[in-house]
Amino acid sequence: MLWTSGPVRGSRRRERHVATVVNAEVPRSRGKDIPLIVASGPILLVEDDPDVRLMMATSLELDGAAVITAANGAEAFNLARAHHPALIVLDLMMPVMSGEEFRKAQLANQSLSRIPVVVVSAHFDAPHIARRMKAVGCFMKPLDLEAFGVFVKKWYR
Repeated sequence: MLWTSGPVRGSRRRERHVATVVNAEVPRSRGKDIPLIVASGPILLVEDDPDVRLMMATSLELDGAAVITAANGAEAFNLARAHHPALIVLDLMMPVMSGEEFRKAQLANQSLSRIPVVVVSAHFDAPHIARRMKAVGCFMKPLDLEAFGVFVKKWYR
């Protein structure tokens, strides 16, 4: 896997970048040579901002994905256990339980630990945090929905 980055279109600040993962044919977990399970369950979208959550969910649904949403990490953890999503789209900065706290709980849960996570955040250090969390990719806000949709299609069937 190779992390690449490039400037975000329309960004007002030059230091904003989108980081994505370029995958081989079979997605593999970061740091391990183990194929991840690419399941056919829903996408779990975890975003505390209701407008951003609606925009992202609508975009994913227009691309044919089934989407369930959560406003924080605690709600997301309960939904993940109930629905076993194919992919988790995770914001970092949220109330109740942050994205990092959610990811730690997810990795500690045997039935959820192999579900891939892609980070979508405005945090200035999101790409570094995403790598540390072993996420399969990271997108900076404001989000390029076209690039995000292409990336998600690699992980969602």
